[in-house]
Amino acid sequence: MTSRPIRESTAFIGEVGLYGEIRPVQQLSRRVGEVRQLGFKQCVIPRMKARGGKRGASLQSSSDFRVIECDSLKDAMRLTLGPKVSKENKSDDSYETDE
Repeated sequence: MTSRPIRESTAFIGEVGLYGEIRPVQQLSRRVGEVRQLGFKQCVIPRMKARGGKRGASLQSSSDFRVIECDSLKDAMRLTLGPKVSKENKSDDSYETDE
């Protein structure tokens, strides 16, 4: 996979399909609001289909909270992974995902 960890300040909401697509879940606005209250800095959600062109207030990015819409798990990883962790700089409690 990769040696790049997901940032601790990132939350993910959605259902992952067998082909890696990210699908919507019930009460998405409410869930994003909860993530915001818990102190996360960004949240990955399924890309919203245009229905009237407006998004709820809790689905809007702000200066201290970013909402990232993605179509697939591949897109989500590309947009949210932190910098690569080198083997020399890893601490004892880190994990290795390259195999």
